[in-house]
Amino acid sequence: MILPPAAHPDARLLVVDDEPGNLHLLSRILTSAGYRSVETTADPRTVAARVAERATDLLLLDLHMPHLDGFAVLEQLAALPSTRMPPVLVLTGDATPEARRRAFQGGARDFITKPFEPDEALLRVGNVLDVHFLQRRLQAQNRQLEQQLQHADRLEVIGRLTSGITHDFNNLLTVARGNADMARQQLSRNTPAHGDLGQALHALDAASALARRLLGFSRINAVQPQRVELNAAVRDALQLSGRLIGQAIKVEAELSRQPLHVVADPRQIDQVVMNLAANARDAMPAGGTLRVSTSSREVPPGEDGGGFRIMPGSYAVMTIADTGEGIDPAARERIFDPFFTTKAEGKGTGLGLSIVYAIVKHASGYIWVDSEPGRGTVFTLYLPTTSDAEGGAATA
Repeated sequence: MILPPAAHPDARLLVVDDEPGNLHLLSRILTSAGYRSVETTADPRTVAARVAERATDLLLLDLHMPHLDGFAVLEQLAALPSTRMPPVLVLTGDATPEARRRAFQGGARDFITKPFEPDEALLRVGNVLDVHFLQRRLQAQNRQLEQQLQHADRLEVIGRLTSGITHDFNNLLTVARGNADMARQQLSRNTPAHGDLGQALHALDAASALARRLLGFSRINAVQPQRVELNAAVRDALQLSGRLIGQAIKVEAELSRQPLHVVADPRQIDQVVMNLAANARDAMPAGGTLRVSTSSREVPPGEDGGGFRIMPGSYAVMTIADTGEGIDPAARERIFDPFFTTKAEGKGTGLGLSIVYAIVKHASGYIWVDSEPGRGTVFTLYLPTTSDAEGGAATA
């Protein structure tokens, strides 16, 4: 028999059965399928304490055991904090309606009826884990979104959750909801997983509503693109950033003598410079140097920048470099992700660089980062330049 592979190989499983033969069989089935963390116990009296002490992603629980039956174990688990309560998959030879009713009321997600086929047991394990991890991701996402709202008054610049962030976030919600909805349609309404997926879909709808609430804080609709001289805009933004950066950081500006006209909202240029300056400040807690430069560049066909193809044309180039701690490769890959931060809880929202990314993309530009731990960080921005004929009224 070919066993289905582990749905979540790193999931932490705990099997509880008073029969040593059943424990050995289930442990062998689960580990053969690829689950790497499978614990077993024949003593149900220890289960609640074990779950309270260390995280458990799935509890496979026999119902009828001496000393303490599975129903009593479910009651003990219900008293634990919700963050510690794992999904429970009941193991039993007693699949009577009354036993099922009591188990589901106690919090069980599904049944494996003894004797069972290994492939069926693994499928049920996988289904319960799928729902568990989806719900956990959604709960974490909702907590994170709520934290961003609570910390909004601490943001240096909160102004805009731009259309780029909302677009990416809604794409993720669409994929998650579509897959959960298709999985639910394939299940009978009588199965616990059908109800669990209904809860997951409800959570996805709540996340979508929360995204709309966050968009209410955005000022993307108030953006007023116009022809801006980039050097003047950067000079003004650096003056605004003086108090934000602090005296321990030296600022060096090397701006192009050639006027660089781009189409953008001047307030967003301020926001880009201030967000990147704040990021550099946090990377240099003991002080350092912030270097800002601008130049013009003609990009030929076929040129790459930061791992992506740049459209040929005339660009204003701005670099913002610091002599700070640098960024490790794993974090560098996610540096522009909304709500991603390497700072301690309460110290950062993970919005600053994602807002910069969205502003640059909204201006049809490009941005990438070069950094290594201990060697500082350089952000490079390309913004299309515009001629007098192409732009509107110029601003300084």
